[in-house]
Amino acid sequence: MAFPKSANEIRVSNNNGGGGGCADKEPYALRAIGDSMAPEFEDGDILIIDPSYAAQDGVHAILEVAGEYHFRQLLVRDGTHYMHALNPAFPDQALGDNWHVHGVVVQRTRGRNIVHFEYPGPGEVKRYEHQRSLRSRPTPSSTQH
Repeated sequence: MAFPKSANEIRVSNNNGGGGGCADKEPYALRAIGDSMAPEFEDGDILIIDPSYAAQDGVHAILEVAGEYHFRQLLVRDGTHYMHALNPAFPDQALGDNWHVHGVVVQRTRGRNIVHFEYPGPGEVKRYEHQRSLRSRPTPSSTQH
């Protein structure tokens, strides 16, 4: 299936043969493996992926390229789409015709640290970081006799 190519917006494809039901559009979690997206995303981070989010230039996405899955930033330059690793040790890869976006990263969790991502326009990434509250644990009450 050819993927629509527009510099402004690319619709997310979740072509898993499931019939296009609601489950195909439900967010899911993945664990980041490797350091290609460091320093923003580290090995072991938990990613929340939204397959219904409109993918566009600049999003952090799960891409399927020639049957293999990659976690990269999607870039559009002069009408050409690229997989871009945030780690400069990994080169950009131009995308041909055989690729799909299977979802966009909307949250990253590392320990108690959570970062939410929004992509308000092409090439824009907004991140909102906060610390998860530590749950208060009841302490044993001390009684004096």
